Amino acid sequence: MKEKNLPGYVRVSSREQNEDRQPKPLPDNFYEVHKAWKNKKLTQKEAAKACHMAESTFYNKAKKIGED
Repeated sequence: MKEKNLPGYVRVSSREQNEDRQPKPLPDNFYEVHKAWKNKKLTQKEAAKACHMAESTFYNKAKKIGED
């Protein structure tokens, strides 16, 4: 690596990846869908589709809400 590039490389590599990226806001119907999913009225797949997100994303967001 060239000496002139080293300060920038150290600065960038010391930051955590995606540090500045803000999470997308939850959809307006998320809490209603989450409640239906918790009460077993919807499957995880149906709930995720209703919120227009991946199943894993829906589950992770739902898990985070449960912790609060």
